[in-house]
Amino acid sequence: MIYILSYQLQTPDKDYAPLYKYIDSIGTSAKHVLRDSWWIATPTVLNVDEVSLQIRQYLGEQDSVYLTLLAPNAPVNGWLPSNYWEWYRENK
Repeated sequence: MIYILSYQLQTPDKDYAPLYKYIDSIGTSAKHVLRDSWWIATPTVLNVDEVSLQIRQYLGEQDSVYLTLLAPNAPVNGWLPSNYWEWYRENK
């Protein structure tokens, strides 16, 4: 399974290092694909409500987050470095 996590971080003085560490620990592998987006690979289906609540504890009051499962056979396309697509193919 691959999940897409997107966020908008708007708290300039907040230390987001714990957030990034948590994101990296959610699944078996995580890839920071864009400034505000990650791909997260997991061997099983996650409860997105529970994961979103966990993520929320690392965010500031004005921050936003969006988490969704990327359907296994969903068509994908984009302009990203080749190592990102290699990660995607290995983890889907």
